[in-house]
Amino acid sequence: MGALRRGIRDRRTTSEDVQAWLGVLDSYDFVTVNLNPMAGSAVWLIAETLNLSAYNAGYIAVAKAKGLPLWTLDKAVTNKAPRLAVKVLP
Repeated sequence: MGALRRGIRDRRTTSEDVQAWLGVLDSYDFVTVNLNPMAGSAVWLIAETLNLSAYNAGYIAVAKAKGLPLWTLDKAVTNKAPRLAVKVLP
């Protein structure tokens, strides 16, 4: 949603297009991953180890736990995720 909000703010897309994309996302059967942001959790340890926000560390933690690559333009994640053997797609 952050990327979609940024797209509207930067005038790269419209509210109508975003609503269409959100409809597509609603059609997927997402599986949630339980990551508790407490001391000793993967999110906390990654945030501490890589000096990242807990928000960004959460993405890396999920990708690492599921063995999935990340698709992001976030420079902090792009630069630091590979340190934990998490592949970042261009």
